[in-house]
Amino acid sequence: MQRLIVFAQHGPALVNYTVAQYRAHNQNWSVTQSDDRKMYVGNTDGLLTFDGNTWQLNRLPSGKIVRAVHASGRRIYSGAYGEIGYWQADECNQFSYTDLTPSIPKAWIEKEEIWNIVEAGGHIYFQSFSLLLRFDGQKMEKVGLPGSIMFLHKVHDKLLIQSLGFGIYELFPDDHIEMVAGSAFFSDKTVTGITAAKVGSADDLLVATSRHGIFTLSSGNIAVWNSKRTSYFVDVQINRSLSMHDGSLVLGTIRDGVLIFSSDGQLKHHLHTANGLQNNTVISMFEDQDGQIWLGLDRGLCVVRVHDPLHYFSDFSGTLGTVYTMAQFEDHLYVGTNQGLYRSDGGQFTLVKGTQGQVWHLFRQANHLLCGHNEGTFTIAQGAAKKICSITGGWYFCRVPGREDLLLQGTYTGLVVFQKAAHGWKFSHKVQGYNQPVKKLVIDQRGQIWVSGPNTGIALLTIDKSFSQVVKEQDFTGLQGGLPESLNLDLATIEGQVAVFDGKNHSVFDPLRRMFQKATWINTPSRPFLIRQTSNSKDKNWFKVYSDSLVWMSGRERRQAFLLKANRDYQSIAALNDGNVGFCLYEGYAVFNTNDTAGRQSNLLPLKPGRIDMTETGECIPVRTGEKVEIRYNRNSFRLHFYDAAYMQGKSYQYRLFPVSDEWKPCSGLGYTDFANLAPGQYTLWVMRAGSQALFSLEIQVLPPWYRSAFAFLFYILLLIGVFGWFTNLFNRRLKRAKRRMEQENERILREHKIQMENDRLIQDNLAKSKDLANVTMHLIQKNALLQEIKEEITAIRKTGDHVLTARDFQLIMRQINDNLTIEEDKNLFDQSFHEVHESFLKKLKADFPSLTTADLQLAAYLKMNLASKEIAPLFNIGLRGLENKRYRLRKKLGLSMDANLTDFLITRY
Repeated sequence: MQRLIVFAQHGPALVNYTVAQYRAHNQNWSVTQSDDRKMYVGNTDGLLTFDGNTWQLNRLPSGKIVRAVHASGRRIYSGAYGEIGYWQADECNQFSYTDLTPSIPKAWIEKEEIWNIVEAGGHIYFQSFSLLLRFDGQKMEKVGLPGSIMFLHKVHDKLLIQSLGFGIYELFPDDHIEMVAGSAFFSDKTVTGITAAKVGSADDLLVATSRHGIFTLSSGNIAVWNSKRTSYFVDVQINRSLSMHDGSLVLGTIRDGVLIFSSDGQLKHHLHTANGLQNNTVISMFEDQDGQIWLGLDRGLCVVRVHDPLHYFSDFSGTLGTVYTMAQFEDHLYVGTNQGLYRSDGGQFTLVKGTQGQVWHLFRQANHLLCGHNEGTFTIAQGAAKKICSITGGWYFCRVPGREDLLLQGTYTGLVVFQKAAHGWKFSHKVQGYNQPVKKLVIDQRGQIWVSGPNTGIALLTIDKSFSQVVKEQDFTGLQGGLPESLNLDLATIEGQVAVFDGKNHSVFDPLRRMFQKATWINTPSRPFLIRQTSNSKDKNWFKVYSDSLVWMSGRERRQAFLLKANRDYQSIAALNDGNVGFCLYEGYAVFNTNDTAGRQSNLLPLKPGRIDMTETGECIPVRTGEKVEIRYNRNSFRLHFYDAAYMQGKSYQYRLFPVSDEWKPCSGLGYTDFANLAPGQYTLWVMRAGSQALFSLEIQVLPPWYRSAFAFLFYILLLIGVFGWFTNLFNRRLKRAKRRMEQENERILREHKIQMENDRLIQDNLAKSKDLANVTMHLIQKNALLQEIKEEITAIRKTGDHVLTARDFQLIMRQINDNLTIEEDKNLFDQSFHEVHESFLKKLKADFPSLTTADLQLAAYLKMNLASKEIAPLFNIGLRGLENKRYRLRKKLGLSMDANLTDFLITRY
C-alpha cells in the first residue's frame, strides 16, 4: 500500500482512548454528543458515556451490540439488531433505558439491524439496509424505499440515500422520494459518504465510494475528485466521510487511518498508526461542538483536536529520540536530540552526518546556525555539519552585548569564545581562570556574567576586556548571597533581571544590596515552575514550565496554557519563524503559533460539577451550577465528581477549600476529589484544571447535627422561655404562698401579740389585784392584830380593877371588837379578791390534787404568796401551832417528803 506524503509534518493533537481506559469492547460503531458536551459511543458491549474524565458503560437489557447512537435533547437514541430504544440519565448520571421495539410491528424489525440514526425536520430516522423508520417522539412510521439502501446522509437540510442498483435518492418531508439527477452512475458502486462539495451548498455533492474513488455530482454531471489520488483511495477503501463546519473534508479509511483535506482539496493531515493513531480502520466519525473530530476505530477511540493551537510531531517510532533544542534555518527545521541533529526534508527527518550523539543547543546568529554538541561545536549549512571546536559539552551560547563579532559558550570545562570571521564563526580561545562546568550563562544589563552548573551553584564572573581571563569570581550560594545551600539552582533572566529558582521560590538579584531576594510577583501560591525564554533575545515571551504543563506569559500577562510535558532543559523552548514557538518533548516536539487567537478559545471550556457520592452510604446528591449543596453532618465524608468537556490528554486538577486552606492541592483523581469528616459549617470549593484558567466554584454547607440546627436552637429558645416562664410562675406561686404565710404569720404574731398584751394586762391586773389583796390581807391582819391586842388589853384592865369600867361598857366594847374581828363583808371581799388573783393556780392545783379542800387551796395560795406563818395564822384565826398542823396535812396531800420545802414547791412548779 502506498502512503501519501504530507509535507507539513506537524499534525494536530491526537487524544487516544484505549480499551484499558474505557473498559469495553475495542470496536466503536457510532459517536454522538449531547447539548452538555458529553459524549456517547455505540460499542459492541453497549452504550459508552464519557464526560471528559469518567467513562461509563451501560449495557442493553438484551445484551445486544449497539450499532448506532444519536443524542437529541435529553434522549440518547440507540439501535441494535431487531431493537430500537432510548436512554435517559438522571441528575446522578444513572441511565435508564426505554425500549421502543414493542411499539413497532414485529415483522418490520425482527430481522433488521439498525446501523444509522439521523435527525431531520423534527423527526428521528432509524435505518437498516432494507428499512427506514421515522419517529416523531411518540409514533413510529415506516418510510417506503425503492430497494436495499446504504447509509442515510444529511447534507444541510437534504436527506440523501443510495438505493443499491439504482442511484442516489432525495427523501422529502412528505415521504416523496426522487432520484438525484445523474446519480444512476453510482448504481453499481457502494457509496460510503455523501457530503457537500462546496461550502454552504447542498446541490453540489461529493460522493465517496468504497472501491471506486471519490466523485463530484453537480447538476447531473459526474467528475472525479482529486484524480491523482484515486488509486490510493481505492487501495485504502474509504469507509466514512465527514464535512466539517469550516469546509474541511475528513475521510476515514479501512486500511490507512484518516485524511483531512482543506475546502480546496489540499491534504492537510494524514493520521495513521505511524504518527499516533491507535488503529488504521475507521468505522465511525463525528464532529463535536468544538470542531474536534471523534474517530470510532476498530480498536479504540481517538479525538483529533484540529483547532488546537498546538501541532505535534510525535516520534512514536523513536527515530529522533528525546528532543532538547530546535531551530528554523534555511527553510528547514532542525531538531537536536540525544541521538544527534536532524533536518526535516519533505516531511521526513534525516540525520545530519557527523552529528551523532547528544545535541545541547542550536543557536542562530548573523545568518549562521551553530550546534553545541557533546563532542564539541559545529556550524551547520545546507544540511551539513562542520566542527569548529573540539572542547566537549557545548551547553549554551550567549551573545556578548555590544559585540556582534563575539559569542560566549558554556562547556563542560568552563567558558569559550567564538569570533565571527569572513566565512562564518570560528573558535577563538578558552577563557582562563574558571574551569567549572557552565550549563547556563547570562549577561545582565550591567554586562556582568552569571554562570551556573549542574553542581556548582550560582557565580558572578568578572572578565577582562579581551574576554580571555576571569579576574574575579563571587559565589552567591548561601545566606550571604541570599540563596539556599543548594547545588541544583536554575538560572534565567526576566524583565532584564537575573532570576534564580531553588526548587520552591524564585529570587532576583538586587544590585544595591548585592544579594538575591525573593520575587513576590513571580512566586505564586501554586505549584513550582521553571522560567524558560525563547532563544530570541528580543522576544518578550517567556514560559512557566510545570512538570505537566506550560503557561505562555507575555511580560506579566498570562496568555495561554498547554497541557503537555516539555523537556525541562534550558534550551527546550525555541522561537521559530512567523510567530511560531517550538516546544521540545520527550517523544517529538510541538509547535505553537502565537498569532492563533481562534485556537486559544477552544481551551477555555469550563469545568462543571457533576454529583456528590456519599462515602459510607453511596447516596447521591445532584450538583447544579450556582446552587448551594447541603450535606448532613453524619454524611460529611463524600466524593465530588466533576466533568471537563475539554477532551485533551494530560489533564490534572487542583482544588482549594476555603476556609480550611487557601492553597491549591491536587485532586484525588481524574474527575473527582474526596473529602472526609468535614466539620459543620460553610465552605467554598474551587476546582481548577492545572495549568489553565478553567475552574468552577461550589458553595457547600455541612449541616450541624439536629441538636445544633436552627430549629433546634429555636426549640432551645422556646424551651428556655418556657422553663423561664415555668420558674417565674413557680417563683410567683411560691412568693404568693410565702406572702400568704408571712401575712398569716404576721396575723398570728399580731394575734399572739394581742394575746400577750392581753395576758400582760391580765398579769398586771392580777399583779395589781394581788397587791391589793396583799394590802387588804395585811390590813386585815393588822386590824385583827390590833383589835386582838385591844381586846386583850381591856381584858387585862378589867381584871386589875384599877380602872372604872362598867360591865355594860365592857360588854359594849367587846361586842364592837368581836364584830370587827368577824365582819363577814371583809371575809367575802377577801375571798372574792383571793379567787380572782389565784384562779388559774387554784384550778391547776385542784386538777393535780383533787383531794385538796378549800382551806388547803387557800393555804397553798398564801404559801405561793410567800407569806410567813405568823402572817397566815391570823387569817385562819388560829395560832401558829394550828397553822403548822395545816401545813403538815397539806404537805401530806401533795405527796411531799419532810425534807422538801413546801413553799418552793408551790412557787417553782405552779
